[in-house]
Amino acid sequence: SNYVKKSTFSYGTEHPWMEEHISAALLQVDPAKLAAQTVEIYDWMYDNVMAFALYNHDGVWPIGARLDPDWTPFGFSEVRTPTGFEYIKHR
Repeated sequence: SNYVKKSTFSYGTEHPWMEEHISAALLQVDPAKLAAQTVEIYDWMYDNVMAFALYNHDGVWPIGARLDPDWTPFGFSEVRTPTGFEYIKHR
């Protein structure tokens, strides 16, 4: 998770409540309990107006020359999002 102090990358949003609850959720193996913990965490973030950018602004990514020049990124394939690379259309 990127919301705890020991994460590889941190959004800079460290909070004791989040640290405690997210760390506990990361150790949970029961799917039903994990779902409940996840909802509790999301609700807390919403109630406390915690919002985080999903984009890497002004990022230049080495996606290579094999990218189809006619490819138009869609919302789910935007290369500035962390998961967008898998949707890039190749030549």
